[in-house]
Formats: sequence, structure tokens, C-alpha cells
Amino acid sequence: RFKALYIILLALFHDLQIVTIAYDKQVASPFPETPTVVGLLMQSYAMGILMFAQTMGLMMYGYLFMSETFYESWYTSMHGPSGVEMDTYLETAIFLQISNSSAILILSARTVNFFFTTTPAWQLLFSTALGQIIVNVWIIFFAGRLIDKMHVSDVALVWLYDLIWLLILDIVKMCAEKLWDKIKPWEIEHNPALAAKVQAKRVSRRINNSLRVSQNLGDAKKLISNKTGRKSVNLTS
Repeated sequence: RFKALYIILLALFHDLQIVTIAYDKQVASPFPETPTVVGLLMQSYAMGILMFAQTMGLMMYGYLFMSETFYESWYTSMHGPSGVEMDTYLETAIFLQISNSSAILILSARTVNFFFTTTPAWQLLFSTALGQIIVNVWIIFFAGRLIDKMHVSDVALVWLYDLIWLLILDIVKMCAEKLWDKIKPWEIEHNPALAAKVQAKRVSRRINNSLRVSQNLGDAKKLISNKTGRKSVNLTS
């Protein structure tokens, strides 16, 4: 079992961090976009399931690369009586992993590409960094009765683990978006308003092209007439 207190702390920190996403700016798409509930749910479910697998992976196999203290805590939790809380060290590591991964997921959710391709607003970056600095410093130096102190090496390994998974989440996010673009109904991107705009742009392009062609023909005729006039003058002289 997982302490309910950790869930409350996660919700508190992440609510304070995500508020600043209102200050963020994004580059507009060159094409009109029509977001749908089904498309958003597809991405959300895909990333949510992966984040669940991410946490379970650390819980079940983290002992393979974490410290001896983590292994002892994992062994105590997995081989102890069922229905009781996990050992404090393992519980703290899982809390840190969820806290880090959920916070940096904001950087991925704000863009359709990899999280490092665009720079977030300083308010969003500051609040995300500040919240995680508080959590990590608390776990390393000031943990006591509520949570267990973790080794710096374990904290660093949890960060590395979360960053690797963030890249995986970005790839899945982009694949889910491309998949939805292929299977979504034709009518979603072809409503009358958008179709009228596209048609107007096409007509405008055709008119511009026709004007350019006629202008080029006129220039060519003038050039030919000038050359013909020069030849006739030379013959007369």
C-alpha cells in the first residue's frame, strides 16, 4: 500500500506548478486544427498507461540498478505480509519517481514534438524547477518521520530513469497523434468554414498565378516588338 499523505503532497505540488502554464506561449500551427475529445483521450490514455508501467517498473525491477538500501527495502516490502504499507525507503523512492515524472511531463504536454524542441515560459520553468528542488532537497536532507532519507546516488538514478522515460513518452505521444490523424473521420478537418477558407486561398493563388503569367506574356511581347523595331530600323538604314 501507498501512504495517502503522498497522494496529497503530489496533488498539492503539481497544482501549484501547473497553474503557471497559463503564461506559456506556443507557435501556431500553419494549418487549422480541430481538437477532439477522442484524439485527446487517445494520447492521454497512452501516456497514462505508460506512466503506470514506468512506476511499476521501478517498483519491481529498481533493485537491479539502485543501491543496496533500496534492495533491502524492496525485499522487505515484497516478501513481507500482504496488505501492509511498503517499506519506507521504497515508498519514498516511488514518491520521488512519481513526483519528478509528473512534474517534467508538463514540459512534454505543452508541445507536439520532443520536450526540448521549444523553450517554455520562464514562469512555468521556474515553478516546475522550484517545486522539484523543494521535494528533492527535502528527501535528501530533511526527511524524518513522514518519509525516509534517500541516498544522493539513488535520487540521481531516479532522475535518470524519469528522463529516459520522458523521451519514450514523447515518442508515444507523437505516434498516437499521427495514428489519430490517419484514422479520424474525414468530416473533422473538413467542416464548411475551413473548406471555404481553403477554397478562397486556392482561388487567390490561381488569380495571382494568372496575373503573373499575363504580365510575363506582356513583357515578352514588348521585348519581341522592341527587337523587331530595331531590326527594321537597321534594314532601312
